[in-house]
Amino acid sequence: MRKRIISFTIVIVLMLSLLMTGCSEGEILQMAGIKQKWIASDIAGTVTAETDVRLQDDYAAAVNKDWILAHSDGRGASTMLEVLTNVLKKKRTLLEDTTVTGKGIEEVRKYGALLEDMETRDRLGWEPVKKYIDGIEAIKDTESLYAWICDPAMNPLGAAPLVIGQSGQSYTDPTAYMTLLEHGGLCLQDDLYFDLTDEALTQVEMLNEVLSVFLENLGYEASDVKRIIDENYSFEKAIARNSNILSQNEARNLSYSRTDVQEAAKNYPILAYLDAWGFQDAPQYMMDIGYVNQLDQLCNESHISEIKSYLIVRYLFEVADLVGSDAIAVMEETKGSNVNPENPQDKSLSDEESDEYHFFEEINKHTALMAAINQAYVDRYMNPANIERLETLTKNLIDAFRDVIMEESWLSDAGKQAAVEKLDAMCIHVMFPNNELLDFSDLNIVPAEQGGNLVEAYFEARKASLAARGKKVARNFDRAVWDPYDAMTNTLQTNAFYSPQYNGIYICAGIVDMPVFYEGITDEDLYGGLAIVVGHEITHGFDDGGVRYNKDGSERPWMPEEDQQAFNDRADKVSAYYSSLYLFSGSGNYGSGAVNKEAIADMGGVRIALKAAEKLPGFNYDAFFRKWALVWATQRSTDAEISLVKGDPHPLAYLRINVTLQQFEKFYEIYDIKTGDGMYLEPDKRISVW
Repeated sequence: MRKRIISFTIVIVLMLSLLMTGCSEGEILQMAGIKQKWIASDIAGTVTAETDVRLQDDYAAAVNKDWILAHSDGRGASTMLEVLTNVLKKKRTLLEDTTVTGKGIEEVRKYGALLEDMETRDRLGWEPVKKYIDGIEAIKDTESLYAWICDPAMNPLGAAPLVIGQSGQSYTDPTAYMTLLEHGGLCLQDDLYFDLTDEALTQVEMLNEVLSVFLENLGYEASDVKRIIDENYSFEKAIARNSNILSQNEARNLSYSRTDVQEAAKNYPILAYLDAWGFQDAPQYMMDIGYVNQLDQLCNESHISEIKSYLIVRYLFEVADLVGSDAIAVMEETKGSNVNPENPQDKSLSDEESDEYHFFEEINKHTALMAAINQAYVDRYMNPANIERLETLTKNLIDAFRDVIMEESWLSDAGKQAAVEKLDAMCIHVMFPNNELLDFSDLNIVPAEQGGNLVEAYFEARKASLAARGKKVARNFDRAVWDPYDAMTNTLQTNAFYSPQYNGIYICAGIVDMPVFYEGITDEDLYGGLAIVVGHEITHGFDDGGVRYNKDGSERPWMPEEDQQAFNDRADKVSAYYSSLYLFSGSGNYGSGAVNKEAIADMGGVRIALKAAEKLPGFNYDAFFRKWALVWATQRSTDAEISLVKGDPHPLAYLRINVTLQQFEKFYEIYDIKTGDGMYLEPDKRISVW
């Protein structure tokens, strides 16, 4: 640590002194030992037809040059974005093809039609919401408040001071589900209610403007608008004062039965609320018991008006982007004023593609709808033979990683045994969730021609999604099950991932498309692309986060202490190497550990794929390496690239190619890379952890 502090001080001193002499940022950093090794070929315009670079000096720029020139329109592009847009097109085709039938997909079609019918939404405006607001206004006392909260017909949003949160594996009983109970939501972060910074005041002003417009559209007089806004903030402040954000360590020690929950809530009807939403058989709950203890007082007669205002605000913000163009415009203006940066991916999509992306994101807000379209997509587009091929591939990669583990000289025998036990317990999930769990009987969308509207459809889909979760938590927890209603494991995301809590690998249907995967794909393209991606995810079970979780998905470190220290030393070298790279002007450089997990996983993925490829006769390693480069071919703006340096845990795409490949002797052998070449790295400086 002391060496790092000294090095950082030297950089600062050099920068301050040399800036006075007119030296450039690049020159200053190079003098401090931080140098630009390669062209930042991700940035549009950096590589041109005149760019002359050898693959031995800059593999990413040289191998992807033709692809880059073909995508130089300035809009932004990437191979993964091509996959995403191909999947979007297939999803749209699926919705429009009425020969694809089934209860689930037909409900999605009805919901999608209501979502896209802006003429009807504009005509109805806030009208579909008024009866629910009127129901809130009719609350007169605690008795009627509790009756309203516990009635899904009057309160289809389930709005309340205490609501049902996410469900997952119990910390105390690995065979059971645990359901989070949490406060019903706040407009601001908890601490901002007590520390009115300039940022907080700006947010409050913005929210007040939006609420004023919405309430006026519902017919409220100016005096009532101000009262509702003031009362809402007053009640939100009371929630913020009495509730706490549970740390992971605190959450681990919390497990409450139904009896515990009711005793903590006293007269507050928490069990009636849970039963109304189908959670009567949920065995365990996690909650901030101090907040639950206060519910009886928070909901007494003197706070009824404040609670009503709070509930009205919850409904307004939940449905604002459903009611029509005017409300959406108000919401978009608010989002545009937000300090959060835009997703760089959105800037790379055409307007039409962006509309499609956000259309399906709206559908995915409801896990019942998401599960329905996932089922139809896999049934329609996923060849069972390809599913079997990818399952076999994943098993081969796990076998290869087992060999890698046993070859690691820095691991003790006990460490190797523990690592192999975790690897052998890893669950493999390819494309297809456990659809035998699907049940769309609770999902009944009323189309516009039968008097339906989007607000009612939204509530219906939300109720069906919560009902599915209520049924799930009544079962035993089984980490080998791919829950089709789990939004985190949505199979139509363009992704493959590892879950430490489930110790499972997921290959999503949304990544199994051109140009990453195609019918009749060669072994070289398969291993150089998707196999490395899957190997990357397997390695996440053994990166500096994965080593904290054991084979059963519990957060219990399993690596012997001396092995953990050896692992940390190797991981530190990854961090130091990435920190030593000068990326491009204005980017800054990676801070210590900023991309460690993903960089370790990239290198592990290549190592595993290379090990598995040894068993394939006549394997073409040149095609293998070129495919890896193409998988991460990217063009984006400088600003988008800078935003990724600052906030993305993954290395930039061209570094995922160059830094990763220069760690492997086979790469040097295939391309005759020697001392002095830009891709050369001395053997003693190579940094692969696994």
